[in-house]
Amino acid sequence: SPETAAHVLGLPFKTIYNWLNAGRLKLSLADLPDKGIRQKRQSDGRRQVFVHGRSIETRPESVKARQTFGHFEVDTMQSGKRRGDVLVTITERLSRQHIVRQVTGRNSEAVTPVLIRFFQGIKNAKSITVDRGREFAKYNEIEQKLGIPVYFAHPYSP
Repeated sequence: SPETAAHVLGLPFKTIYNWLNAGRLKLSLADLPDKGIRQKRQSDGRRQVFVHGRSIETRPESVKARQTFGHFEVDTMQSGKRRGDVLVTITERLSRQHIVRQVTGRNSEAVTPVLIRFFQGIKNAKSITVDRGREFAKYNEIEQKLGIPVYFAHPYSP
């Protein structure tokens, strides 16, 4: 492994990986025993916090108290096995009824049309609360087409 070779040579193992990536060695990551798994993978940029939209602080108190029907919470869940598909979970706060929709792609282009299609069939929807994931970046399109305000939870808060 690059770690063992680096230890024997007295080098940082990252140097061995850099040499592999630069083509300085007659090996590739696929030739390694662990297929290069230990090398740090590139981030897809999803760790960036989405900062636009209405804060959950401005949501009416009646939503927090769960006294009226029509306030929904929406989130996405991604499978560890199938990276392309996500489940969009929609929960009504008063009845706690859960609705799940499967979507191909975890981005706003895939999630927004599904939400618009779902909420067009709900006559008494009053608000939608989401996290600050990038899949909800087109919240203004949802608000514009449906007339339902979208509120965002605090970053990194469940």
